[in-house]
Amino acid sequence: MNQTTLSRIKTYIKKREVDIDHNNSSYICIHDQPKEMPHETDRRANRLQDINMMDFQSKVTMLLRANLKENQQQCPLPKGMYRVEIMVETSRRVDELPLLPVMKSVIDSFDREVVANDYDIYQCDIQYRYVGAKTGKTNPDDFLTVQCFDMYSDILLVDFQSVNINIEPKVKPHVLNFDEHTYFFPEHDFYYVSIVDALHQNNIQCKASKTYAVDINFSGSIVNKDIDNMAKVYYPILSEGLGVQEDYITTLCLRKCKTIDIQSCIEIDIQCN
Repeated sequence: MNQTTLSRIKTYIKKREVDIDHNNSSYICIHDQPKEMPHETDRRANRLQDINMMDFQSKVTMLLRANLKENQQQCPLPKGMYRVEIMVETSRRVDELPLLPVMKSVIDSFDREVVANDYDIYQCDIQYRYVGAKTGKTNPDDFLTVQCFDMYSDILLVDFQSVNINIEPKVKPHVLNFDEHTYFFPEHDFYYVSIVDALHQNNIQCKASKTYAVDINFSGSIVNKDIDNMAKVYYPILSEGLGVQEDYITTLCLRKCKTIDIQSCIEIDIQCN
């Protein structure tokens, strides 16, 4: 993380004073306990999931499990700490395949099928690479690479390379009994607003770039929190606070690390390419 020449500002979140370190442009550190976006519906909700997304996830799960069995690995993998790396190569623009929803779709493919629980994924990196469309094809050329490593030993456990598959980002389900079993969490949904206001008041803005690489690191009480659901709380800070639009993010790295409360923080580091 880029921590040279840091300044500190303060904001208030629900009457709590929160410190924010920054370098005036591409790095901020929010000194607070990382939050995770809760599920918006309970188990009794009648949810209609997107068919294309479900088809994509089931195919990814099948590929992952087949690779585990081929390598004579336990399936699902035992409780541990894992790192997942994803490469998206496609003829589609990045605004058609935004990286956080694509990452979430792939991570959901791991849950209970490849790892016992997706909060065992402590790091996930995803990269987007544009490849030109082949002449005469009407369907997009999507190629997906997924690798899973043991965080302790760095041993590669799962690996499939450049599989031609129609990639589908995570989308919200349609809830039939919406009024009865859907919940609203303003403390999480609007957490970013106080952070954004503080950034604006201090004229903190990332410089314009054609593409960005974003690192988000969560430190604190994170053992039972999913990195993708934590990212949902802080992702609006990029566009609303720092001027980094999702359509221009071509690399996204999420990490979590268990620390004592006094060291809890959320770091966002942006590289302009």
